[in-house]
Amino acid sequence: MVAILGYSREQIVSAVQDMYTAVADHPNAHFHFPVGTSASALVGYPPERTAPLPRAIKDSFAGVGNPFHAEAVARRDTVLDIGAGAGVALLAMLGVGLALDEGIWAGTIALFAILTAFAIVPGARRHGGFGPSTLAGAGAGAIVYALFVDYRLWIELAGFAALAVAVLWDIRLRRLQQARMLGLAGVRGAGPQEPRPKTRAE
Repeated sequence: MVAILGYSREQIVSAVQDMYTAVADHPNAHFHFPVGTSASALVGYPPERTAPLPRAIKDSFAGVGNPFHAEAVARRDTVLDIGAGAGVALLAMLGVGLALDEGIWAGTIALFAILTAFAIVPGARRHGGFGPSTLAGAGAGAIVYALFVDYRLWIELAGFAALAVAVLWDIRLRRLQQARMLGLAGVRGAGPQEPRPKTRAE
């Protein structure tokens, strides 16, 4: 299964390259699509035509169709292979187009990260802890850097991890502050409780 952790061009290209590199290097491994000689026969390639091909090529076959089967290509034709994709091809035949602006997607992800970091900042005024907001700022900065400057998967994942930890940290500090304000006893980390003023009857 192809796992694409983002919408930038580099992320998509890297995920697809990794998948088909795995097919070429380990054709006998388990994939979510058919591969090998049986797959080529399944889409209509005659076994007598594929038999002379090197074994490595036959074993790593991962095609999804056979243009020769429908006589779409004739002798002396010039063919330009621009890729394959059954779902998109079907939509194209129906006159439906799909458009994905990677800049908009990357901007949306970056905006989400920045807004998350800004949402944590007010917590520092409430509980006095600047750790969560600092960590969130670092996480958002890492995500923006990965999306717009120099993409590295580990940098992006580290940024999201930092944001998640910062959010959980901020929530915990807020709850502890609320517990102190309410004077709740037995709350772990709430700190020593101030003594209750004595009434005249006591």
